[in-house]
Amino acid sequence: MPLLATEAAKLSNNDLVRGVVQEIIDIDQVFQFLPFVQTVGKAYVYNRENTLASAQFISTNVDVPESASSFTEVSTTLRIIAGDVDVDNFLAESMSDTNAQKAIQIALKAKAVGRLFSNKFITGDETTSYDLSGLGGGGAVTLVEFNGLDRLTDSSMVVTNGTNGGPLSFDKIDETLDKIKLGADVIIMSRRTVRDYKKLVRALSEVAPEFVQLDNGTRIMAYSGKPVLLNDFVPDTNTVGASTDCSTVYAVRFNEQDGVHAIYSGPDAGMRVVDIGQLQSRDATRMRIKWYVALALKSTLSLAKLTGVRDI
Repeated sequence: MPLLATEAAKLSNNDLVRGVVQEIIDIDQVFQFLPFVQTVGKAYVYNRENTLASAQFISTNVDVPESASSFTEVSTTLRIIAGDVDVDNFLAESMSDTNAQKAIQIALKAKAVGRLFSNKFITGDETTSYDLSGLGGGGAVTLVEFNGLDRLTDSSMVVTNGTNGGPLSFDKIDETLDKIKLGADVIIMSRRTVRDYKKLVRALSEVAPEFVQLDNGTRIMAYSGKPVLLNDFVPDTNTVGASTDCSTVYAVRFNEQDGVHAIYSGPDAGMRVVDIGQLQSRDATRMRIKWYVALALKSTLSLAKLTGVRDI
């Protein structure tokens, strides 16, 4: 009786490569620019100028006019991003010869938390309703997300690109940058809009776009000296007028004094891994990855956006 393939397979091991090949890939270049500020309370409170005190010319022997400035109190509340992962003890111990089962699950859960933050950094909306009844939350609730760049942008800082949107142009980028009087630090675009920006540059002189070098030595594409950050979480499916294929370009000033920055609670700015321990009902251990974080905008003049950007 010849050696059958099914029997031969029992004597041969597959050549399993260590690690997991990434198939879920998103690019977000914002993290290397975004400042993180620690807060010890559940909310981060600051004051913006509202009205400015007046002054005037006067003559001799008259009373000096009095007036005082007023302020608007702004509060940014921390939000919770979290997820648990359970790993069966038997599988962790008996099948970690090539890949550490628990370590891989923790790394991928952390990746999911990071992707959620990157997504909501752009599209976060604190008025979004979440049904948490299955988690013991008692039904639909809001004020779970933090507001992202799209919601944080003041209406006076919006540049429209036509009634039904239109292609990207240097004039509209300049108009958006001009909104930020103290100067933007970066420009954030979707992948499609970055391609269109390259088309505009090549159409002028058939040369490569401008590049700037960051402090860490990395070279990055730029416009008028401002780094152009590619962000895969900026949607190209917004509706403007009759068009449903529009994207947005953001001009952002990043800093802790008057710009955009993140806030966090805890000993460090990143997410934390907590070992919950052995489950009572199953032979498995639970790990929790959590991040107490939100996004703050100090001055409304530090964030502007160009809406209605369609493909060229």
